Amino acid sequence: TLCLKALMKEINSSGFKGRYDFCYIPSNFSTGRSKGFAFVNFLTAEGANQFFREWHGSKRFVQKDCDSPLNVSAAGIQGLEDNLAKWNTSRTRRIKNPQLRPFVAPCKGPADGVLSEKKLSQLSSACDFN
Repeated sequence: TLCLKALMKEINSSGFKGRYDFCYIPSNFSTGRSKGFAFVNFLTAEGANQFFREWHGSKRFVQKDCDSPLNVSAAGIQGLEDNLAKWNTSRTRRIKNPQLRPFVAPCKGPADGVLSEKKLSQLSSACDFN
């Protein structure tokens, strides 16, 4: 099963390091196995579009010939603030294993068009800051 660290390593090595601010792989907490999909929030529409062009239909992480190619699509929830609000639940806050918690990039401050530290800390208590 794919872990968050391995996904982020592949995203970063394919030219997207620093181009996303949120990454999460929902998992079955009793087994620790991923549910087979992930959420990545890109800083720009161009970054998201480029990611789609490069990753959709590719066979990254393939372990067997019968494994399906990746299906990349837009999520119903867009933006860092909305993703944090979605995943900042009492259930998510109880997750102790950092590999099962969302990754949130460190805040650069409101001048960069990113959430303020205060707002970010209010929304992201359930997330892992790497």
